[in-house]
Amino acid sequence: MDSKKPIYKRKWFPYVAAVILLLAIIPSKDDPEKSAEVEQEQALPKMKAQEVEAKSEESPEENNEEAAKIVPLTKDEVLATFELMSEEYGQNNYIDGKFLLKDGTWAQADLYFLEDTDRYRNASVLFKFDEIVKVKFIAESGISPADIFAEFGLENVEFRESSGIIKSYEIALDDDFWTDNIERHPFELD
Repeated sequence: MDSKKPIYKRKWFPYVAAVILLLAIIPSKDDPEKSAEVEQEQALPKMKAQEVEAKSEESPEENNEEAAKIVPLTKDEVLATFELMSEEYGQNNYIDGKFLLKDGTWAQADLYFLEDTDRYRNASVLFKFDEIVKVKFIAESGISPADIFAEFGLENVEFRESSGIIKSYEIALDDDFWTDNIERHPFELD
């Protein structure tokens, strides 16, 4: 009886169709586009290491100039210079806050939220061992993100710009704390 029915009316057909669709949607490990992306991601740390080696080969005067420009403020200096967001707005600061990273490991850092100003909003600063490891904010229109980073002692440092309607900017001096690498923040774990 079952063999006289059209193939699409047989009991097993929806299951086979579902498996075929899933196999078509799920990327293969042998997919050349995905493997190229993975290779590029793995090559980034190597490229950064080569850049550091190239910079160290420059003359000592050039290295000293660049090192002098990248002197981030300490935790005490930031807390004295910038106003923290009050807890009445629902944002707590997290001392030794735990961050769940994308690779499943945990990292700890102090997370502070700064009060909005006429230059930036939604600013946060992370500290590890009382030194800045990340600054992130939304710059107000007409304000250069580089100028705001300079206020934190982060001059001539490459920063990332988020893609989206509202652009946020960030610098992470520790690769663990780039937004793309954080699965959950301390406030998401409360």
